[in-house]
Amino acid sequence: MEHVERRKAILAVHPQVRALMGAEPRLALASAAVVAAQLYVGYLLRRFCWPAVVAAAYLVGGSLWLLQFTLQHDAQHRNVFGPRWPRLNDALAWVLGAPALVPYRFGRRRKHLDHHRHLGEPGRDADRPSERQVALSRRRAGRLLLLLTAPLASRARQLRRPADAAQSALLVTGALLLGGPRTAAYLALGPLLGRTLHPFGAALLCSHSYGPGNQAVTYSYRGPLNWLFLNTGYHIEHHDFPNVPCCRLAAVTRAAPEFYAGLPHVDSWFTCMINYVTGANRDLTTRHDT
Repeated sequence: MEHVERRKAILAVHPQVRALMGAEPRLALASAAVVAAQLYVGYLLRRFCWPAVVAAAYLVGGSLWLLQFTLQHDAQHRNVFGPRWPRLNDALAWVLGAPALVPYRFGRRRKHLDHHRHLGEPGRDADRPSERQVALSRRRAGRLLLLLTAPLASRARQLRRPADAAQSALLVTGALLLGGPRTAAYLALGPLLGRTLHPFGAALLCSHSYGPGNQAVTYSYRGPLNWLFLNTGYHIEHHDFPNVPCCRLAAVTRAAPEFYAGLPHVDSWFTCMINYVTGANRDLTTRHDT
């Protein structure tokens, strides 16, 4: 059953799920707390040695970035202040992205909505890997190379735009004034290292797999880290109900358990990531639940 069909079926049987839809302004407070934590950690590291800065960027910065990514994602869907306040949602998305020292691109929302509307369609789903990426991922070394270099390549593409490069320069200057080069390095490295061999990277990797043609499979993560990372693992539920804020996605499953029992899922981000990197006969099209 595809996402739209399942959504209609759930609402026909469980109309109370409609009550879960709508804005959740308290996520703005969570956003402020996460951004403040990220900046505070960066400030504390201003006098630490460089190995400690890199380790903190991976362990702390990458983990906080999964929270920031989840909250920014809800702002893209207008789930924080509601659809009547698009600029407030966009402003929050920008603030959540600022600690990475690369500005949030407002055009990303359009691409993400296309991902929902055209899931799996080549040329329309921006998250679908290219044929070149799929070919590279057929070797273990290629898969590891993609994990390690894709975040940096994405950032480099964004900074080609003069406006983005100018904003980034201002953000870097602010980080240097806040705590110096170690603070700036921590903030810049967090999202880059987090998207590699890390729960952040695993959450992105293990949310979809893509087959031939327009085929795509969505997965939900059912492990305990959902408690820590604001239900970001409930990805099937999110695609079924993109206007339900992250903090209420678990309630969708509880309200309609018969619709989610037996659907593709992963129980461990770590295992999913390790299987992807080290498994034989795997590539970016391989199902994650096998």
